[in-house]
Amino acid sequence: KEIVLNGEEAVIGYDPATGKELWRCKAFSGRGEPTVAPGNGQVFVVNGLKGDIYSVKLGGSGNVTKSHMAWHTPRKGSRDQPSPIVVGNYLLVADMKGMTTCYAADSGKVLWRDRLTGADGDFTASPIAAKGLVYFLNERGDTIVVEPGDTKKVVTTNRIDAGKNEIFRASPAPSNGQIFLRSTTHLYCVGKKS
Repeated sequence: KEIVLNGEEAVIGYDPATGKELWRCKAFSGRGEPTVAPGNGQVFVVNGLKGDIYSVKLGGSGNVTKSHMAWHTPRKGSRDQPSPIVVGNYLLVADMKGMTTCYAADSGKVLWRDRLTGADGDFTASPIAAKGLVYFLNERGDTIVVEPGDTKKVVTTNRIDAGKNEIFRASPAPSNGQIFLRSTTHLYCVGKKS
């Protein structure tokens, strides 16, 4: 078991029982705002500034920058704040302007790159996944549902009838068949009443 945190200078794995640092992997462009995405025995990392994406194998010791970095892919675009997300062998990450890239999680190969359409507003919330689909929430309250695959497939776009001055920056939170969306002024519950 490890706690893995993204930081300005490195991604670091800690022992959850003691807090002792187990390993570290050098970061590429600083600002560790996005959390790491776990999957397939590794973590996938983007830094908060415009920069690269990379994969680090878990279970190392000391400086693992050379020994445990599975792959590293240059990343073009604007600043990254949303965290990446893994579904099967697909790794998706959106930058703050909604430019989304789907990578092969095992190699870092870019499968497709396109803007999330049908929505306006920046993206600061991290996406969530459910039943093989990925849900991206933008600051206007639009949720763009994407089916990960070798080509881009937007399943639907849902819009909250939010107030003109509301901003959605918090990540969606699923619970018991419902999804909670928090704006700067309101909390929304989407789903069947329990």
